[in-house]
Amino acid sequence: MGTVNINSIIARYQNSFGYVAANVGMIAANRLWGKLYPIPTIVSPSVYIAEGEESLVFPVGDTSFSDMLFKNSKSGKQYGFGSFSLSSTSAFYSANGRYLAPPPMVTFSRSKNVVRTAIDRSETEVIEYFGLKPWSIKLQGILIDLENHLYPKELFQKISQMFSEWGTFSVEGELFLDLGITEVFFDSDFELSFVEGFADTVKFSVSAISTEPVILKVIGDV
Repeated sequence: MGTVNINSIIARYQNSFGYVAANVGMIAANRLWGKLYPIPTIVSPSVYIAEGEESLVFPVGDTSFSDMLFKNSKSGKQYGFGSFSLSSTSAFYSANGRYLAPPPMVTFSRSKNVVRTAIDRSETEVIEYFGLKPWSIKLQGILIDLENHLYPKELFQKISQMFSEWGTFSVEGELFLDLGITEVFFDSDFELSFVEGFADTVKFSVSAISTEPVILKVIGDV
């Protein structure tokens, strides 16, 4: 089984996405990686020593809300992040604890479709109709090979495969459920890169939109 050090994970987040992301990574580490490695569950800040290096471990609540699972509608392949990555059905699963797939940072945004009618010689507009556009979703995350700490070729290929698959993805996860999102389509801005100073880490980002199954009704004789 590979080894993990919280300080190095935090550094990966910070080098990838900035200082704020490092704080997020610190919180996620205690919950997700605590299931994989003997990191103690604590109720107050304490120092955890691993391999001669000290790490400050912070108390956090349940962060399972950030776990997410994507299942492709065509191939049936599953890509889990967070606790979902510990399932043997996930593409990022490794029986020997080689891979680490923490929950990506996610941003949701949404606009309205609005029909406006201007009133002659007035600064007022009449809103005649509006409807909601699909959710725009931005995912940013990292994947780590903990075994050899070299170029993670297999992870690089797996994350590329995920975003290249045909069809939509059903999605599980509290964040998506709370917004009524059950299906997404990865549509643009797919980026793959590496983290400076960490050859074993893949950095990725992608944009997606929410979607819903289309139900067609046949009226009349067939």
